[in-house]
Amino acid sequence: MHYLRRLFSRFARWRWALPTLLLIAALLHCGTLIKGGLYADDFIHAAYFQNNPVLADKGLLAGIGAGEFSSLLANQFNFFNPDTANYSAQINFGMLPWWTDESAKLHFFRPIASLTHWLDYQLWPDNTHLMHLMNMLWYLLGLGAIYALYRTSGLAKPIVVFALLLVILDSSMFHVISWIASRSMLMVIAAGFFCLYAYHQSIHIDGRPRRIRWYLTSLGALTFALFSAEGGIAICAWLGAYLFTLDQRSWTTRIAHLLPFVVITLVWRGLYQHFGFGAFNLDFYIDPGHNPVAFLDRAVVLLPSNLFELMMGTDLMGGQIRHDIKVPFGIAGLVIAGGLLWLLKIPLKEQPALRFYALATLFSLVPGLTIVLSTRTMIIPFIGFSVLLAAVFYQWSTSVLSRAQAAGSYVVMGYTLLIHGFLATVLAIYMTLTTIDFSGDGDMERGVKSVGVDDYAEKHLVFVNSQKPFWLVFFGVEHAYRGEALPATARVLSSAFTGIEITRPAPQTLIMHAEPAFQFDAASVIDTSNEPAGHYAYLTQHLMGLLRSQHTPWHTGLARSLPEMQIFVDALHNGKPATLRIELTQPLEDYRFVYWDMDAAAYEPFVLPAVGESIKVKGIFPGPHHSPVSE
Repeated sequence: MHYLRRLFSRFARWRWALPTLLLIAALLHCGTLIKGGLYADDFIHAAYFQNNPVLADKGLLAGIGAGEFSSLLANQFNFFNPDTANYSAQINFGMLPWWTDESAKLHFFRPIASLTHWLDYQLWPDNTHLMHLMNMLWYLLGLGAIYALYRTSGLAKPIVVFALLLVILDSSMFHVISWIASRSMLMVIAAGFFCLYAYHQSIHIDGRPRRIRWYLTSLGALTFALFSAEGGIAICAWLGAYLFTLDQRSWTTRIAHLLPFVVITLVWRGLYQHFGFGAFNLDFYIDPGHNPVAFLDRAVVLLPSNLFELMMGTDLMGGQIRHDIKVPFGIAGLVIAGGLLWLLKIPLKEQPALRFYALATLFSLVPGLTIVLSTRTMIIPFIGFSVLLAAVFYQWSTSVLSRAQAAGSYVVMGYTLLIHGFLATVLAIYMTLTTIDFSGDGDMERGVKSVGVDDYAEKHLVFVNSQKPFWLVFFGVEHAYRGEALPATARVLSSAFTGIEITRPAPQTLIMHAEPAFQFDAASVIDTSNEPAGHYAYLTQHLMGLLRSQHTPWHTGLARSLPEMQIFVDALHNGKPATLRIELTQPLEDYRFVYWDMDAAAYEPFVLPAVGESIKVKGIFPGPHHSPVSE
């Protein structure tokens, strides 16, 4: 251990330390750059920028201003909005499922990020490798900005280098870098931490003209971050932490210095709200400006449990802890945080820089509570937390510790080396190598590749159930991007959480019953705490909250009239649909039915039962009063 300490200390003081770390970062994240390909939201963006004619013919691009520069700056991140002309087409085609809350909206305003994507499609529209390269460059710029802040804020050089290495190895970053549409988060990191660096320089650098230049640069960088993505608000949390720690001037001067940043943030928020951007009536995203009560209710439990994930290096989970164990996880997070602060009590007392990073870690967890689970919400807090982990190593190597502190330090260091060092490196290498397709195929193996039938072109494709119904949102745009034929409609009837029974009382009528009810939002209809698949299902369950809030009421008799069928809610269980009636309005030969086969883990053709008969289909969970059902 002492040999490693001396070796690393020597490396930290080497003038090529930063370029070496940036090279390591580039190598660890080069997989998607080499392979290319699109994923999820990327297909929606491609459709918008390229004005895909197949999707345009179905009305799915109406009102977006597809292909128009000015419109796309506002609409690139318009996923669904009842006020946009394409909304009815999204419902009619099946891009949005029939149970989507008609008052729900998901429309973000990220004009600067949108501008970079527009440039992609102007300069290299068919080269996704270069699009991924742009992500990589923003990532490396962000690491440079983080290093600059670390280096000038008063941290010892070994802490700076080790903390940056931990950030590079952070598993949460992989999903962001490999996803072109997540470039906005990389831009927030690059601009945001440059803002913090410039803000620090505006206070500590010599010469009034230079301070003014740095101050104006900092204001510009914050504006850039906010108009790149909503995540830029986390940089305001870091500025707040700076106010209480590194800024040693009078309180009047501190507040006056920060006031223009507050004004910029309020103007950004005012514009955002005035023009109706944001997430409305959803559980997956909660905008505290629109629904402060729901946000505070979520924060009480989610903040401590997110703290636990951050502390334990499981931030890759990004909130995927079930509700029934969030409380003990939260308590554990608070206990571990207390232990870490105890280990660092002397340097925290003596060094404002460490207090800054500790407070910034805590403050920047709060903006991430707006989304129920996502790995990217943990990245900015981890940039602060990595400094605390590095400080434990540095204190151990340079100070005389009590027996208890030494033992605690060994536990933290051992765990850090195992999780954030060894396992993170192995995961990084594995993810990079498995992403690279040495055959040269650029299509990423994600999304809905096979639906169990091939002859669905211009037919009504019906998914009786789906293990991951949210991902069918991308079915049409993904297949249109590849030039593949689309069905007339692509309709998902239910999720596959519970088993369902399908009865056919008349040739064109289907009755679907779930025990105890259908899973159409994020509130679990059954207790999954003792189910082996509970954690796995939790992610998909929460994605249901992207389309409907659990607080949106259902009622019997609710009807949805669609181009190829009518859907009626005939019975409820505890306020959730338990029985659906489907009236098919087109000739039966125009339909293609498929279902998710739990045993085959794939979509398979579904044959309707004979009139007067029933078929049972397995779900992930059998339900409380059902034995496992099968086809």
